[in-house]
Amino acid sequence: MDQDNGIRNRVAYGLSRKYIAGSTTSSMLKKVREVNDRGWHATVTLLNDHVSDQSKARYNTNAYAQVLRELTRLHLYSDISVRPSQLGYRLNGEAFIANLSQLGKLANGGGTRIWLEHEEGADQREVAVLYKRMKKGIGLGIEVRPGQGGSDIEEFVGSGDSVRVCYDNRFKHEDSTKLYSGLVDSLSSKKAKIILASNDTRWMRRMVRGNESYRKSLMFEIPLGYSVRRLNGLAKGRDTLSFYVPYGKDWAPYIVNRLAEGKMRGIAAKLLGKIDDEIDGRGAQDA
Repeated sequence: MDQDNGIRNRVAYGLSRKYIAGSTTSSMLKKVREVNDRGWHATVTLLNDHVSDQSKARYNTNAYAQVLRELTRLHLYSDISVRPSQLGYRLNGEAFIANLSQLGKLANGGGTRIWLEHEEGADQREVAVLYKRMKKGIGLGIEVRPGQGGSDIEEFVGSGDSVRVCYDNRFKHEDSTKLYSGLVDSLSSKKAKIILASNDTRWMRRMVRGNESYRKSLMFEIPLGYSVRRLNGLAKGRDTLSFYVPYGKDWAPYIVNRLAEGKMRGIAAKLLGKIDDEIDGRGAQDA
């Protein structure tokens, strides 16, 4: 049995290392440096979602605080991306605001954005209200996923705001290009700074073919481990291309999602010993 577990862990590691920047802060910083040295931007996130008490929320806050300090100290070109539940959003509203404010002070000093990720199970409108309330002076950005809730984000966005418009090809839309281009155009009219994020580079190219101005006005973000060549010149440098760089010990659910894009979800889930309600790192204990 121990031998089987060892084999499974080695195979799982082989599958995962392409998509994550290791399990430690030092391994993540090394990867961000590599991304920056190639002329690209990075967005760092900690793979640690299961927050059941305030102590874990504080742990995550301190971990992100360390990341922010190191990004500033090393002059790395990177943002951080935080799921609201990581900072205790579902446990205590006041504590969540205090934790986010702590990070905001560090981010503002280093010129780093903090992205509030779209998160299943969170009240997206409530998160947007918090975003509007706290964005001033913090360098806060917000993620929206049309078709999965939160598509009315425009009313909370003003000039100079940062919005990450994220498309996931596991969730099909009747006319995704029209849906997303409409949102991008609306946000652009408000002079928002937009990142178009996706695991589907072909979809990104379709978006740009529909509106060539996107090539100049948007930044494009793809997950770590994906080929830049597939963008076919869509994004060429730090002002147009970013990599989503996850790190941490709780990587298995994230890897299941990455493998799901290659229609290997069942195999990956069995291999990694995960079940459906852990996908995206949102276990039953977070419900």
